[in-house]
Amino acid sequence: MKKIVWMFLVVIVANANGQDAKKITEDYNAYSKLLSEKNFEKAFDYLNPGIFDIAPKEQLLEVMNQTLNNPAIALEVSMPEVSEFSDVKKIGETYYVKFKSFNVIKMKFTGLFTPDKTPAEIQATTQKMKESFDAKFGANNVSYDEQTQFFQIKATKPVIASSADQKSWKFITIDDDSQKPMLSQFIPAELLN
Repeated sequence: MKKIVWMFLVVIVANANGQDAKKITEDYNAYSKLLSEKNFEKAFDYLNPGIFDIAPKEQLLEVMNQTLNNPAIALEVSMPEVSEFSDVKKIGETYYVKFKSFNVIKMKFTGLFTPDKTPAEIQATTQKMKESFDAKFGANNVSYDEQTQFFQIKATKPVIASSADQKSWKFITIDDDSQKPMLSQFIPAELLN
């Protein structure tokens, strides 16, 4: 009898975690779609609100618009593939789940390749940029197409989802370790390791 009760509890917990992963994926895809459409104000509804204590919403919106609406940069980002969901952890009054997000990012820096540049200058600039992307994402994840002048980056990043009610989720992406001290102001340290 104890085995049957134990198995029933395991099924309930596994189903609850599966439901959380499904809802998190739906919310994260909605967030990602808004970003790809450059609807930043609406996308900010899905950001962990702690980020706005560090950088006001208006300031973040200005940076996003300047960066992603820059005519000198052509940018294409695939919809994310999410995986490796942790178990739900309740810390204080908030539920947290950590997962991985994979995107393919294509970038072309049209402003760098003006007609006054020599082929040697273009090649040197391209090489420096590739080396920079290699250092951040790994050489196996970065390629450059000389014909189209697009860099292609395969990026896998950890994301922390948080929710007060496990019904609507907010997100923060950890782009690199240098962000962790800032993120620790509103994300529990155990989730940043």
